[in-house]
Amino acid sequence: MNLPTFFKKILPTEEVAGLEITETAARLVLLSREDFRLLGAAQVDLGPNLVVSGEVKNIAGLTQALKTLKEKAGSNFSRHPMAILSLPSALFYTHILEIPEVSEGNYEEAARLNAIQLSPTRLDDAYFDWQNLGVNVKTFERELLIAVAAKSKINPYLEAAR
Repeated sequence: MNLPTFFKKILPTEEVAGLEITETAARLVLLSREDFRLLGAAQVDLGPNLVVSGEVKNIAGLTQALKTLKEKAGSNFSRHPMAILSLPSALFYTHILEIPEVSEGNYEEAARLNAIQLSPTRLDDAYFDWQNLGVNVKTFERELLIAVAAKSKINPYLEAAR
């Protein structure tokens, strides 16, 4: 396989937008899929009380702000590119687990069982994911990063972004 074919397989097939929403602003950038150069960027300030302590308090207001952001961004964003959404870290519970070495097929079960015990939110009511960080060279234990976010806190962002 030649290099151009290889890169076509690992790079996104369309432009990728990055959308960051904070308590004070929403920012959008669009990167080229070929060389990751900046194709466009825009920002809108969010009014007071739209997002408070990381939580959406006014979905309609946030939706309107995101529409304004898209209009401000211009034609580069008109084709509805895939977007990576960055949200306030206060919405997420994260924890690094150290577990004794188990077979690779059991990592997910170990992450889920520990998340059930540690999470401030029931996993049935949350978005949950984990990542294998490898073996800690000091303790020789497997490290797993778990992340949990309450659906009730994340879904308003997703609704506004739609």
